[in-house]
Amino acid sequence: MSTKAIVWIIVILLIILGVWYVWSEQSVSPQPAPEQTSGVSQAPSQAPASQQALSSGESNADLNADLNTLDSQTNAASQDSASVDQSFNDQPVQQTE
Repeated sequence: MSTKAIVWIIVILLIILGVWYVWSEQSVSPQPAPEQTSGVSQAPSQAPASQQALSSGESNADLNADLNTLDSQTNAASQDSASVDQSFNDQPVQQTE
């Protein structure tokens, strides 16, 4: 195989890879980042776990509020998991003809 043929093969491969890269970047649309509210964090009983945002402070009160938020979100996930597990334990229904 001549050097000229090898160069053409490399050029064609680079063009194919370039087209593939551009196509893959266009097919994946970036998701916008969720907006986080700043200020006072909400207590677990005031809002659902999915609407709570972590505070940006570093004081003990802020850290405790964040821990409470994470605990409530973890508990909600555990309850959801228990519901899913229960649905897998569903008993079969007797079929009639």
